[in-house]
This record gives sequence, structure tokens and C-alpha cells, in this order.
Amino acid sequence: MTHSFETEHHLGYRILGWTLAIALVTGVVVSAVQVALDVQRVSDELDGDARQTIAMVQDAATQAVFSIDSELAQQVVDGLFAKAAVHRARITHPDGQTLGERRSP
Repeated sequence: MTHSFETEHHLGYRILGWTLAIALVTGVVVSAVQVALDVQRVSDELDGDARQTIAMVQDAATQAVFSIDSELAQQVVDGLFAKAAVHRARITHPDGQTLGERRSP
């Protein structure tokens, strides 16, 4: 009878160990998938925000380049810095002349 109890006791620990291992692996996999989905969502949001910001300033920046208006170009660049994500902006004429530029540390 003692031998049977020991076998059942060891079997119970094995089942418990497997259950805990499967739960741990499942938890890690689910967490990794959630992190990957969150990264993709945030990346998509940042891309959308960048496209929207560029669309807002594209006409004014184009006008500054065509008219070679450094003052307008600098206003456009300074306006971009209202977005916290912008750390550097430059408007350059096709001939290489920088019309407006700003960098943050």
C-alpha cells in the first residue's frame, strides 16, 4: 500500500509540474503576441500621424521652395515643432539651398 501511495504522489507532482510548465509557456506566448500586436498598432499610429503632419505642411513648404521664401520655410519648420515627435526639420530648395531648418537636442 505504501508503494502505491508513493507512485500516486510522484504522479501528482509530475502532473502539477507539467500543468505549471504549460501555463508558464502559454503565458509567455500570449504576452509575446500581445506585445507584438501593441508594437504594430503603435507603429501604425505613428505612421498615420506622420503622414497627417506632412499633408498639413506640404502645400506651404512647396510654396516656400517655389518662391524661394526663407521666412515662410522657417515658419513651416517652426510649426512642425508643435509636434513632440519632431526633432529635426529642414526645407531645402532643389539647388541645395536650405530655406528653413531647426533641430532640437
